[in-house]
Amino acid sequence: MSSPSPYLRRIAALYALFLLPGTLAATWITRTPDIRDRLDAATDEMGLVLFGLAVGAMMGVLSAGLWVRRFGTRSVLAVNVVLMAAGMGVVSVGVSSGQSLVAAAGLALFGAGMGLAEVAINIEGAAVERLSGRALMQTLHGCFSLGTVLGALVGIAFTAWRVPTEYHLMGLTLVTLPAFWWAIRGLPLDTGKRAQPTAVRADTPDTDTAPPVSVWKTPRVLMLGTIVLAVALSEGAANDWLPLLLVDVHGVSPALGSLGFMLFALTMTLGRFSGNALMRWLPRHTLFRLCIILALVGVALITLTEHSGVAIAAVVLWGIGTSVGFPLSMSAAGEGDNGDAQVAATAIMGYIAFLAGPPMLGFIGEHAGLDRALMVVLAVLALGLAVSSAVRRPEKTPMTAASHNG
Repeated sequence: MSSPSPYLRRIAALYALFLLPGTLAATWITRTPDIRDRLDAATDEMGLVLFGLAVGAMMGVLSAGLWVRRFGTRSVLAVNVVLMAAGMGVVSVGVSSGQSLVAAAGLALFGAGMGLAEVAINIEGAAVERLSGRALMQTLHGCFSLGTVLGALVGIAFTAWRVPTEYHLMGLTLVTLPAFWWAIRGLPLDTGKRAQPTAVRADTPDTDTAPPVSVWKTPRVLMLGTIVLAVALSEGAANDWLPLLLVDVHGVSPALGSLGFMLFALTMTLGRFSGNALMRWLPRHTLFRLCIILALVGVALITLTEHSGVAIAAVVLWGIGTSVGFPLSMSAAGEGDNGDAQVAATAIMGYIAFLAGPPMLGFIGEHAGLDRALMVVLAVLALGLAVSSAVRRPEKTPMTAASHNG
């Protein structure tokens, strides 16, 4: 089963299913300054709007394991597409009418679809990785980041051309629907179902195949969870607040604010696609430490500087530094006899930070400023660096030969 050829169509489908949600997510992110203005929302009110996204996504993440085990990843991903499309439609209505609550409700639907997809595509990716003997996670997550770059480029262009946000959101959603359906049809029907336990991944703590209590008490798992929490909060903060931070704090134009996010997404993409090659030269834990230090420097610069040029350069460091932490930690968590449960526990901590952290930063930013709110990100990144030894590769792991990592 080491030949990847039987899975080429399935792998291509996975590439698309990681790339397309990234594109749609960036569509929302690049238009946040315009959406904020159209809703006439203060920073804390934007935090509430984003909280709708966090609530929906958390519900999707925590329930996805149950739905996958009952219906399989393909059916869950089909539901995800419906929810994301409906959510974008409701968001468009909210923006055009200036109703923050309607926009928040639409983001909740969109987030629920994203949450379901996050779990389902990782289950599918893990199954293909096992069956083909190929290390795919770095590349798959790189496809998500590549999607954010493409979405950001479209967002920059539409912002510069003053295309109404609601037309942008719905137009891109409709354009991507055929690609979603093509990709979903390339997946088998039964991945993740109870009837096929070899394809099941434990993803949430509230189901009968959830991580046992002992996993949550394992020091290495808690350390890896802390690392994932740190990099997820860093990525989520940039995704939700970077354009507004550059526009409001550093005084750049909305188009340049979108460009700043595109640079972050681009450096994230480059970092993830080059991760496996870099690990041929550097041990995994050394690469992670170097990257997390770059993230610390980048966030510190964008927090403390008042110069827009320095802030844009800091975005590059921030993106590179944040890029590899999540995939590396997930690979480390998957090693050992109880790898599935360890991955599940680690991922949950990351998703909580990714989804709930940015709205919290919005509430802090309303009172102290968005630049000062990033001090929280600095502190959590420093904590992740302190426990970085958890990423160190054990002497022997099942995936060493397949991953070609040093």
